[in-house]
Amino acid sequence: MFSGLVELSERATEQNPEPAKIPLRAGAQASVDAETGRIGLAEPLDHAHVFARDLADVRYRPRIEGRAEYLRQTPASLAMGQLIDDKLMRVVRERTGVVLSREIDAALTRPGRYTGAGLRNKAEPVAAGLRVDSFLVHFDPGTTPDARADDVPTATATLTFSRPVVAVIVDGNLLYETDAVCALPLLDLPLRSDFKNLADHYNAGNGRGIEVSNADDAIEISEDRTRVTLTLAASMIDQVRVLIEPAD
Repeated sequence: MFSGLVELSERATEQNPEPAKIPLRAGAQASVDAETGRIGLAEPLDHAHVFARDLADVRYRPRIEGRAEYLRQTPASLAMGQLIDDKLMRVVRERTGVVLSREIDAALTRPGRYTGAGLRNKAEPVAAGLRVDSFLVHFDPGTTPDARADDVPTATATLTFSRPVVAVIVDGNLLYETDAVCALPLLDLPLRSDFKNLADHYNAGNGRGIEVSNADDAIEISEDRTRVTLTLAASMIDQVRVLIEPAD
């Protein structure tokens, strides 16, 4: 509970016809005697910042359906091979209320389903100066780029946000360019050098984003722009950045 009042009451019995009642506000806690069932106030919680973080999560985090997990605690690293799972995408809330310092050359901004080459040639510029909240979607199944197509793990999930989506960034180079504004400062992310020996598979740095050559990859933005459905088939690692309108 983040605000308001909850009344905690003992159970009424013949021996206790007028049970005690304790009002609890945010940050308060009560104790219950296991033998008697009596209740009493306990010491207030020391870590108020825990409530602040949880409240922010309630305000900002998307509702998720499908094979994805929202990480309430920021992981130590989302670099190559550091958070491997061949079944679940991970969703991380990045910075909030940031201003785009430069134009994003190409991102998905309109409702619709995008696959293959459409992930690139239907992308549009996003103007500098917009305020946004940022989320990063991460899928690293631990496979290698030479894996057979039928061995490439695939995950699908829908993220529903409380505010409209401004842009979905799927290009690896643009992920690097927007890291300075959107990424969490202490979170390790994939390096361009991770892909330097993979010229046959990727163009300079694009291995971090979605490969347009993979027909199984797809992004769909709902008509009201509050839902993004991602289907990611990652031969190495896929990351997608979703920018939404700010909360404040």
